[in-house]
Amino acid sequence: MVFQESYSDDGERYTGKPEWKSIASFATSKMQSFVSLVTAENYQQFIDRDPAKYKVLLFTERKSTAPIFKALSKQFKEKLLFGEVRKSDADLVAKFKVQAFPTLIVVTDPQSFEGEAYTGELKIDRLTKFLNQYSYKTASYEKKLEFQQLTLAKYKQGLCGKRTSNICLIFFTQTNVVELL
Repeated sequence: MVFQESYSDDGERYTGKPEWKSIASFATSKMQSFVSLVTAENYQQFIDRDPAKYKVLLFTERKSTAPIFKALSKQFKEKLLFGEVRKSDADLVAKFKVQAFPTLIVVTDPQSFEGEAYTGELKIDRLTKFLNQYSYKTASYEKKLEFQQLTLAKYKQGLCGKRTSNICLIFFTQTNVVELL
């Protein structure tokens, strides 16, 4: 029997093959997960959600969330936000300079795509110790002033739109902007 968290849960009977791999797969599929799938398109929304919490990103080749990451997302659900980036999202993988998979990064500067990468063994107790450093701190991301040329593609990606916190100024000039800088 597999029981969910609710005390009123009657459990769910496992009826599959009596093999370790099948039983483990069934049990982990029932685990709660507080992990968001993060892509280049929704990265800024993920960062903007709950600004006081540090964001934890797992860069992975897997198509489903690893049980250890589900467990961590539940353990730290009130203190950290967890996101998962697939290897196929080449844009974010390149921006964070990820070379190997899996890579776990606590985002420290979301605008520059920088963070502290975990380098130890992927064991629950060691990962918990690493994440505890950030779980009781308030994230304070300093937004840097930057100027970007607004193109149609950047507009469609949400650079200046209803759902962004960016301040967008549009000015027209006869001279080349590069000459002014």
